Amino acid sequence: MPLYQEDLAYIQAVAFGGLATGAMPAVIERLRASAVPVRRAIDVGCGAGISTRALVDARFDTLAIEPSPALLAIARKTAPGARFEPGSVYDVALEPCEAILALGEALTYHAPDVDADARLRAFCERAARALTPGGLLIFDLIESEGPPLDARGWSSGDDWAIVYETREDRAARRLTRQIETFRRPAGEAMYRRSREVHEVRTFDTGNVKQLLDDAGFSVETADRYGTYVLAPRRRAFFATLRGR
Repeated sequence: MPLYQEDLAYIQAVAFGGLATGAMPAVIERLRASAVPVRRAIDVGCGAGISTRALVDARFDTLAIEPSPALLAIARKTAPGARFEPGSVYDVALEPCEAILALGEALTYHAPDVDADARLRAFCERAARALTPGGLLIFDLIESEGPPLDARGWSSGDDWAIVYETREDRAARRLTRQIETFRRPAGEAMYRRSREVHEVRTFDTGNVKQLLDDAGFSVETADRYGTYVLAPRRRAFFATLRGR
């Protein structure tokens, strides 16, 4: 079953765009300061399109990739000036460009039986082939080391509510998020309930830096995008493709 179905996609769009909103000013600044002029950018896992809109507003030719049909429909309305490709970045071809972004843990969603490290390595190698030398690959992941991420919580708005529980399997480097949503669609009196389970992988920062180096990138990391500080155990990677 696809992740981010209609109700969770709606809630994501109206209430959980803080990372993209907070991170993109610093990301845009970095793209504009690049030694290689950035004209074309790919937004991987674009979600509701907040980061995509920022790229379009900054006058980059932008291709956005998103596997959730519900989020993709929202993103098309949010950033009508972009081009969109439905599907997983692990399956969709990466066209030539000068920048690739994957913000908001877009590269962390993997089924339990998938070799997430191998998929990430393959993605970085494909990114290196798509990018111009000097091009930028910017993304963030969840680190495997640090304080526990087990959690329960809830949030609500005028026409929605969400309840979640996160459980961490340290040995498997996996987070399992069980998410219950309640939403009252426009014009309806009753709330409807839905449930999703998201399997998310954590990564060793040293290993990720090594696979980026192997793929031909110079890399620096940070716990923030500019002044926007990431949540605990999140790490941003800023990788520059070395000249061939």
